[in-house]
Amino acid sequence: MIGQLRHRIALESPVETEDAGGGRAIAWETAATVWARIESSAGRDLARAGEIEPQTLYRLTIRALAGVSAAMRVRWGDKLIELASVYDPDGRGAALVLEGFNRSEVT
Repeated sequence: MIGQLRHRIALESPVETEDAGGGRAIAWETAATVWARIESSAGRDLARAGEIEPQTLYRLTIRALAGVSAAMRVRWGDKLIELASVYDPDGRGAALVLEGFNRSEVT
């Protein structure tokens, strides 16, 4: 598995903060930076607010790491990947598979 982990990614956790108006805002902070194997699969088009938003589905494999959840997101270069699921693929506790889709391109 080690030789297949070729991409450096950042796992980001949501942090709720109070904004200047007394409301709440979500900020993202890097929880860990790890190596991953990344596979993309067929994309899809999502209709959102009257516009078509293309999305690519991703499957990322990383070494097992405590605290990783689907509430997190992944930053990979100029991509943000919103996680839909996180699971141990074989139950041995050696790896985690993160599945999600690109939310937007970061510029």
